Amino acid sequence: MDELCDRFDLELVTGASPRIESFLAEAPEVAHAGLLAELLAMELEYRIRQGEAPRLDDYGQRFPQQAGVIAGVFSGAASPHVFGDRTILNDSQIPTSEVPTQSALSQPPDRTATGETLSNGPLRTLVDVGSQLGPYKLLAKLGEGGMGAVYQARHTKLGKLVALKILPQHLLSRSDSLSRFEREMLAVGSLQHPNIIQALDAGEITGMHYLSMEYVEGQDLQQFIHTKGTMSVVNACQAIRQAALGLAAAHKLGLVHRDIKPSNLFVTRQTGQIKILDMGLALLAEEEAPAALTTTGECFGTPDYMAPEQWNDSHTCDARSDLYSLGCTLYFLLIGRPPYHSDTHRSAANKMKGHLLDAIPDLALARPDVPAGVVAIYLKLMAKTPS
Repeated sequence: MDELCDRFDLELVTGASPRIESFLAEAPEVAHAGLLAELLAMELEYRIRQGEAPRLDDYGQRFPQQAGVIAGVFSGAASPHVFGDRTILNDSQIPTSEVPTQSALSQPPDRTATGETLSNGPLRTLVDVGSQLGPYKLLAKLGEGGMGAVYQARHTKLGKLVALKILPQHLLSRSDSLSRFEREMLAVGSLQHPNIIQALDAGEITGMHYLSMEYVEGQDLQQFIHTKGTMSVVNACQAIRQAALGLAAAHKLGLVHRDIKPSNLFVTRQTGQIKILDMGLALLAEEEAPAALTTTGECFGTPDYMAPEQWNDSHTCDARSDLYSLGCTLYFLLIGRPPYHSDTHRSAANKMKGHLLDAIPDLALARPDVPAGVVAIYLKLMAKTPS
């Protein structure tokens, strides 16, 4: 039954519109009740996420002999379902058993929901743990990277935990950069999507610019793969689908991420939900990057995941560049390494050649269990030209 459920789930998330009846026909009659419960739970979750309103009567007419099973599934359709020892995940979840369970308060995670790696070195900002920055009390330093230092902080007036990113001063040293940051943050602040880390506040205090974001615990997908190994096809598709939904919401507002990669996709510990990190910040870094670096993507992009057009002229890349990077990320989740990561693609120049000129790596050859429909989506995402 597990094989049938996995195949049904995969067809759902890839838009194949599977029929429950067809899958029941492949199982012995004695297993029909349990299989129906599992397949129906998955289908209801998917349809609800699509904004549909499934009707119990419709399914009762299709399966009149299983009225009790159908009623039981409908009674809990808004939450994960467990039948026997199998958990049915909705399409906003990655199995939480695969996400580390240590407390981010007592034992900081390797990554925070702002995409920074932990740093135990000396502080490079003018603030320190225990400082008060406007309404924010800094509780712990979570990490530091090219886009700034990140602290766990508490909004003292609201009593709310947040992730507070203090941006490097050089990124906002020019008036046009500051104006761009303010425009980007205005757009990011209007984004309210379950698959994007929510920006809560942005501003400047005593010369330091900050971005306040929702605080969640978990790890990014790069660490996830390095810790747990490659994903099943179903879970990889679920993760990519959620990231795509978040990107679609951003693209509608004219926001292009420009640095989609596994380490910028965060899986939450409690719900297994995927959230996009650092929305709106990559363009700021690009504007401040020295010209010599903008050809390699070291400041605003990541060579393993950059679209061909991003190498040629980064200022003209659009939403389709994010989709190419999403295709590279799908390959990573399934194979455990980026597409162009062989011995012949060690340097940034050779990675650029791979993305621009080399054949798209054969996903079906590397993972024979990947269905043809998923391979087709992968090939479309990885197309060399945006059109």
